[in-house]
Parts: sequence; C-alpha cells; structure tokens
Amino acid sequence: MNEPTIRYVLWDWNGTLLDDLEVCVRILNVLCERRGMRCIEVEEYLEKFTFPVIDYYRSVGFDFEKEPFEVPAREWIALYGRHVYNEGRIHPGVREVLSAVREEGIGQSILSAHERGALEEAVARYDLRDFFDAVIGIENYYAESKVDIGMRWLEHAAYRPDEVALVGDTLHDWEVAEAMGIGCILVANGHQNRARLERAGVPVLDDIGDVPEYLLRRSAI
Repeated sequence: MNEPTIRYVLWDWNGTLLDDLEVCVRILNVLCERRGMRCIEVEEYLEKFTFPVIDYYRSVGFDFEKEPFEVPAREWIALYGRHVYNEGRIHPGVREVLSAVREEGIGQSILSAHERGALEEAVARYDLRDFFDAVIGIENYYAESKVDIGMRWLEHAAYRPDEVALVGDTLHDWEVAEAMGIGCILVANGHQNRARLERAGVPVLDDIGDVPEYLLRRSAI
C-alpha cells in the first residue's frame, strides 16, 4: 500500500532548523561548574539528552534532593536567552530547504515547545518568517505541551493527519507525532545521535538538506 503524499510539514525549531547544540552544551557546563560537577562532552550530550529535561539533568549528576529542578532550569533559560542569538545559527542550507519545500506546494509551519513570543522573535531575527503559515509555540509552560498545541493546530488544519509530517531531531518529536497521529521524519544533526533516533522506526536523514528529496520521493510513490 502506497504511503500518502505529504502535503504539509511541521518543523521543529531547536536543533532542527536552529543549530543551538554547542550553545546548549556550553550552558549546561556552566551550570555544572557552578555546582562543582564534571563537564559534559558533546558526544555524551547526544547520547543522553532526553525529555522530560529533568530526567536528563539527573542522568548527568544533578541532585534534586539538594535543590529543586526549577533552580537550574531558570538559570539555563536565562543563559540561553542571553547567548543563543550571538552563538546559535540556523543550520547551513535551511533557507534553500524551506524554499524547495515551498516550491513543491507543500505548506509549512513551525511547531515548538519554545515560548511563542520568543519563538516569533527568533524566527524573524533569522529572516525566515515568510516561509511559514504559522509559528506555533507554547503560551504557558505549566499548562501546555507540544502535543497540546499540535493537536489544537491539527483540529483546524485543512489536511488529514496522514498528509502531515513533523520534522524533528529528537525521539520526543517522534512521540509528539505519534500522539498527533501524523508522520515523522527525523534528522540526525540536532540534539540526539542517529543510533538513538533509529529506535523510532521512522525515516532518519543525515541532514536537513535531505528533506526535500525525501518529500519528492514520497510524492512519486
């Protein structure tokens, strides 16, 4: 049985379109140094980073018997906001990828667990806003999840779930897509390595630049 043609793409932001891996590792190591903990190498980060983030923090040695998770979480958010625009960048070729997808008549939006106002600001800062019908982010970190906002978008979308695919860089993106009942494509140049992503059993591409060709192959089936 042929797979349905993908007519709409929901892009994850952090790690998928925005290359913020090194920024995130540096910030994590600042938090570790403040607590007298060992620093984390990029390779270890790629092997261990997970959602919910509290589980990742525990895996690298944070002790939430000594302090609540909210303390390092607030520190991380403050440092990220201060450094990401100077040190982060969009992945090479992102603009060309978004243009190629648009030229095929495939609709595009961003779906992210990032706060919506900050997300809109970031997308505009990198001059990408015109590629997207919507920039869908969290309004309230304590009351919403990526699944919640994705399902709300899907309820009003003019597409069947099997015509929509989420492109992301973590197993959490796959979990979100599964919960929404939509397709998923993972790229292995973000926050988790290929070996972990392949556990999901969905297409795993080496680079975001491979996405347009994959979508074209799906259209040709």
